Amino acid sequence: MIMKKLFYFVIFAFNSGYLCAQNFTGKVLDENMQPVVFANIIVLVLPDSAFAGGTTSAETGDFTVTVNKPVTDYLLTVSCLGYESFSLALNENSRRNLEDIILKTVAIQMQSVSVVARLPQIRFEKGKHIVNIENSMAAMGNTMESLFNQLPGVWASSNEISINGKSGVAVYINDRQVNLQGEALMKYLQNLRSEDVSKLEIMQSASAEYSAEGSGGVIRIITKRIIDEGYRGAISATTLYQNYPGVMPYFGFQYGKDKFGAQFSFSGEKSKWLSYLEDNSQDLTNGTNYNETGTDTISDFNYSSSLTLNYDFDRYNKLIVNANYLYWGKDEHINQLTEISGNLQDNITSTHNDHKAEQDMYNYSFTVNYSLLLDTVGRNKISLLADYVNQYKYNTKDYLHYLNKSNDGTSVSDEYLLNDQNKPYQIYSAEVRYRYDFGKASSGLTGLKYGYSSVGNDFYNYENVSGAWTLHPEIGYNYQYTEQIVSGFYQYELTKEKWSIVAGLRGEYTDGKVKDMADNPARFDLFPSIYYDYKPNEHHNLGFSYTRRIRRISYFTLLPQRFYSSRYTMIMGNPELKPDILNNLGLNYSINDKYSLSLSYSWSTNALSRYNKTELIDGRSILVSTYTDGIKSQNFNANIYIPFNLTAWWSCTAQASLNLDTYKTPENKFGNFNYDLYTQHDFNLPFSIKGQVLYRYYSKSKSAYSISYPYNLLNIYLQKAFLKNKKLNVKLEANRLIFNKSGEETTTTQAFMQYYMYGKNPLFRLTVTYSFGKGKAKQMQRAQNSNEQEKNRTY
Repeated sequence: MIMKKLFYFVIFAFNSGYLCAQNFTGKVLDENMQPVVFANIIVLVLPDSAFAGGTTSAETGDFTVTVNKPVTDYLLTVSCLGYESFSLALNENSRRNLEDIILKTVAIQMQSVSVVARLPQIRFEKGKHIVNIENSMAAMGNTMESLFNQLPGVWASSNEISINGKSGVAVYINDRQVNLQGEALMKYLQNLRSEDVSKLEIMQSASAEYSAEGSGGVIRIITKRIIDEGYRGAISATTLYQNYPGVMPYFGFQYGKDKFGAQFSFSGEKSKWLSYLEDNSQDLTNGTNYNETGTDTISDFNYSSSLTLNYDFDRYNKLIVNANYLYWGKDEHINQLTEISGNLQDNITSTHNDHKAEQDMYNYSFTVNYSLLLDTVGRNKISLLADYVNQYKYNTKDYLHYLNKSNDGTSVSDEYLLNDQNKPYQIYSAEVRYRYDFGKASSGLTGLKYGYSSVGNDFYNYENVSGAWTLHPEIGYNYQYTEQIVSGFYQYELTKEKWSIVAGLRGEYTDGKVKDMADNPARFDLFPSIYYDYKPNEHHNLGFSYTRRIRRISYFTLLPQRFYSSRYTMIMGNPELKPDILNNLGLNYSINDKYSLSLSYSWSTNALSRYNKTELIDGRSILVSTYTDGIKSQNFNANIYIPFNLTAWWSCTAQASLNLDTYKTPENKFGNFNYDLYTQHDFNLPFSIKGQVLYRYYSKSKSAYSISYPYNLLNIYLQKAFLKNKKLNVKLEANRLIFNKSGEETTTTQAFMQYYMYGKNPLFRLTVTYSFGKGKAKQMQRAQNSNEQEKNRTY
């Protein structure tokens, strides 16, 4: 019955036309001439005050409200928390392009920050989905990694992020790209808390303003703004339990007075995890089989801190300084048994692997922004950005003990090895941007950027002989990679009553070198982008986009590294890899900024893939895991997003992402269909308890050489506020309630490798947050960064 009603509603909405529509456009600013975001704009019919139309202001403060009533007199009202309401009478002779609307601030005493549990608002605008996190249930007790998995179309695993099934996603914090990849990126996101987040922007493809890096799209994390006069803060503690207990503390504090503002946050994690491992591998060339089972116990100790200082010299000159520090520590113990069959080279039929790893990563960064406003509004301004990142230590020590036995259980050999690896890097970057208006309807943005990266990789292998560690210099190496990227872009935006267009062109020159090796040739690439939106009335919106992006190779994959990860497997880099250029075409249709259908088609001719091969080393069969390129790929995606209310206390969001992928490798050509289903249900329960149930399903999917197995995720959340003004909030979570034996397999002409890693128990978390504050809100500028694409390739 519900689906029948929804069907009739969609049919009605698609065929509704409004011949008498009028559009009023304008911009909402505060007293400091800064944009006011998410201000409510409502148009009423006079004299009876009937509703005629409404919208909210965008990130820039701009708005367009469509009026469909066949009358001549209206009343436009603008309201936003922390500001006095504004009203303006309109008639048939009024200008459709309104003068800037200035809202006056009011001193709201922020005795606490109230957390209201509701479904995060999602809207589509200019090629991106905007998800409001602040004041939703998702804003409490989440790391960024867990928050991503609560978003439709987004999936965060232990080593990558994907949007609608496409990996290679670039992550931005405000305008600063997080230049990490793989496990290091996910560990970094685990130290960022949802309490600091205002909203998220999800882009399957980004405009020329953003670096061209990120073939799978862009996720932009927008943090909360610093308050004006006064202070506010939050203290939070999350306790968690799966197989072992853990704790995640958080503290955030903001202070503002006159021209000065400061924001500080600290978060950490101390936890322990147990996973089960199953590996099945075959050397198809030499006829050797490996069957491995075991456990992986990981102890994490992470913490990070961030400090942002804002100072407005006057209305035109603004300075922002940001400093971040991150420590990531991990102790890992793998206890594994490998059974060997088939063609045996050294009469060993089983190996017990006792693998202990110690990892330490220290990273700090500095950002300086200076903005010069060329008018009182800020539509014309020059921005200078400078960044420095130093990962001065990333050390991994792997202690490997192999006890090798023959078929009758007799000990053949007892080996003790040590791998000692360091991965430091430094990134310098600077950027200048100039934004200017051609008038109220159009604007331009241009910029130049220079980035320099220096990445090191030292590896040493030792063997314990008669109680002493002996270095094997023939196995170790010391690599140094340097790279320069010079880029420039121009972007033009034009907004009319019923349509808008954003078009841009970005050029990037890349020159990378590996010390003491032949240089890869420098390259220059152009990246055009265009977004076109058409809105015939307030209910319907149609968007078209084309972008060209690049997926550069991570620094450490480019290095010719070669080391054993176990007695029978080896990790190897590939300096011959070339970047992949990805083209994207998109079509999006939305109704009432709620229901949306998007179609996309992307293609590339040099896709990257994991690739396994085999080698005989000292008479032993070794499985080598590396990467290859030159794969031609195509992706067709259809994405449907539908939110609706079932009852007054029960709301639901449903999303489905359908993918048809085709790949052409030197050995084969094939197609693959896969899908992702997502649904989120929010409940207003008795005793002011808020509840949420989230379920998503990923089907089996196949890439060039690999197959990923199906995966289910079921999470349940309960939240309740206590004390006066809801200062104290408690949230209880039960995550991963469905058992999954997740894994993947990779098959080439030389080798087959199948891998499972899974936990058997659900994860429970309890978060208690106390909020405090006093003052009034202010829209202060956030720090931007210029070193986005470089840091994204450091792992």
